[in-house]
Amino acid sequence: MADGKEALQRFRAGDFDLVITDRTMPGMSGDQVAAAIKRAAPGTPVILLTGYGDLMAASGEQPPGVDLILAKPLTMSALRQAIARLTAGRGSATGD
Repeated sequence: MADGKEALQRFRAGDFDLVITDRTMPGMSGDQVAAAIKRAAPGTPVILLTGYGDLMAASGEQPPGVDLILAKPLTMSALRQAIARLTAGRGSATGD
């Protein structure tokens, strides 16, 4: 997607089990996207990717609407674990 606004438009037009967004995007930040998603669909888990994830964790920063922050660079194992954690018991997103 080109930017955060496009991501939010696609979210509103689709059916998503989980959203993964980058923090720094043109037009609309990942923080803003996460907050808008939670207003529209409070039960949708949101993961925020950022190169500053470790600093955010150390300072206790948790943007509104974000369920989990993952620091870049990201491993596939860490991503799988995060998705499993946020979708546990939700049915199709876990492969059930």
